[in-house]
Parts: sequence; C-alpha cells; structure tokens
Amino acid sequence: VLWVSPAELASGGFSSYSLNADQGGLNVAAGTTVTLQQQNLVLPSRYQSLPDQSTLIGAATRAVLPDQLRRPVNLTLTQNEPLTANYGQSSVLTVTDTTPSLVVGQGALIQADPLANISLASNVRVLVDGTLRAPGGSISIGLGSNLVENTYSATQGIWLGSQGVLDVSGTAQIYLNSTEQRSGSVLSGGTVNLTASRGYIELLPGSLIDVAGTSGIIDVTKVGGGAV
Repeated sequence: VLWVSPAELASGGFSSYSLNADQGGLNVAAGTTVTLQQQNLVLPSRYQSLPDQSTLIGAATRAVLPDQLRRPVNLTLTQNEPLTANYGQSSVLTVTDTTPSLVVGQGALIQADPLANISLASNVRVLVDGTLRAPGGSISIGLGSNLVENTYSATQGIWLGSQGVLDVSGTAQIYLNSTEQRSGSVLSGGTVNLTASRGYIELLPGSLIDVAGTSGIIDVTKVGGGAV
C-alpha cells in the first residue's frame, strides 16, 4: 500500500500530478482535503544586485503567488485492475463486488484553482461521495477497459453518491489594480464529462453537478480618465 499525504500535492512547483494504481484500489480517504496549489520561487526586491549564481535556491524564497498570478494545478487519478486470466489471444478481466475501486470518500474535498482539470479513470468502478471542485475548469470521470470481460457485473459503474459534488461553476477573478480600480475577468462555468464504456452511470438523490455561471463588477475607464 502506498500512502500519499495531501500536503505532497501542495508543496511544490508542479503544474500537474498523476497518481496510478495498477495493483489494487485508489482511495481518497473520507474527510480528506486535498488542495491543489502551486508554489513558486520569488526573487527578493533588489534581485538585480545579486551576484551571478547557477541556481535560484537560496536566493529566492518559496511562496504561493496571488490568485491572479498563480497557474492552476491539474490532477489525474487512475485505477486499473490487471487481467485475471489469459485465454490464448484474449486477456480477461473479472469484476466482482469485492474488486478494488477508485473511491473519493464521504466528505473528502479535492479543491483546485480556477481553470484546473481533474480527471478520474478506472476499469472497475468509480465512486464519488465527496467534492471535486475546479472553478471554470473541467472534471472528467471515465470507466472502461480494453480487456475482455467474461460476464456482466452489476457492480461496475460510475456512482455519484448522495453527498457527491462535481463543481466547475464559474468564478469572478476581480482584483484591485494599482489605481484601486476593479479589474479582471469572469470565468463561465466549466465542463463535466462522465463516460462509462462499461457498466452504467448513477447519480443518487442529493448529488450535485454544478456548471452554473456567475457575475462580477469591474471598473471601466472612460475617455479622459476616471472610472465608469
């Protein structure tokens, strides 16, 4: 079993993370909060006076940039069970109700920055009873396999549980500029894709897929200066 702390996904400068499980299940434990947030190296205010160096380490500090400057971090979670039998030219996957799955537990939260992409994929089943959030971004959940299955399994599917939330609703990215005027943009709602090439898709009562838009107020400079 490999355990990955949520802090590992918010402690570096990477723009994407990909976690793959090929020998068992992949679980985001119930109640866990995963914050996908990039860190960057920030130069000191008088960096021009620094001597030539081969690395920024030591000269720059690591920090989380303001929202309007920070790039989103993408996350991919993939869980694939290996073949369970091989009959000549055919590799066969057998799925039962005890076969390990990809699970986002109850009350778990995967929080990404605006315009991020969150992707979940499995060849067995995907169960989401927590929250995936990427404002104005995209969330995709896929179920499928190239392996032959020896029988239909009623436990193979994509489930959005009663507390499951897929949230790509729009957000207003508006900030005060150097003249104290509101500037920025408003992101429309993003996209959610659920694809089950095996099994089925079930959304339980209480679950939510949110692709709503939003609004915001900015200051528009008129001819001759001043805000409208």
